[in-house]
Amino acid sequence: TEIYTLSLHDALPICRSPKPCRAVPYLNIYGACLIAVSFQLPISIVVLLVALSGFAFISTMIRLGTAIIQASPDEYRGRITSLQSLGFRLGQPIGSLVAGFVAREFGVQIAFMTFGAILIAAVFIARQLSTSLRMHRLMP
Repeated sequence: TEIYTLSLHDALPICRSPKPCRAVPYLNIYGACLIAVSFQLPISIVVLLVALSGFAFISTMIRLGTAIIQASPDEYRGRITSLQSLGFRLGQPIGSLVAGFVAREFGVQIAFMTFGAILIAAVFIARQLSTSLRMHRLMP
């Protein structure tokens, strides 16, 4: 949820940070686990996938939160942390409503598959955008 609490303008300092954010692999793992859970698998495999997705989610949130705080100026750090918290707390109920609607209308399997695919696509688009910005020298 931290991703959509920032505008592109606010996210650019994170990309300029000397220590790059290493959340991308964990976001892809999380998305892949969501897609995998959508298939009818034995319960033991589903439990392992849920544990792996939880690890990936926590790793992503820690890395994104750290990158946002490190990239923010000292005088704005409290405000940025508040916005980050607000985005996370607002994202949970809104995401749950959307996921519940999709699950009710189309089925739970489709909901997991859709949100996993959206996550992986968003990561791909964000990487392409950052590459494009670097090519046009808008970012270091």
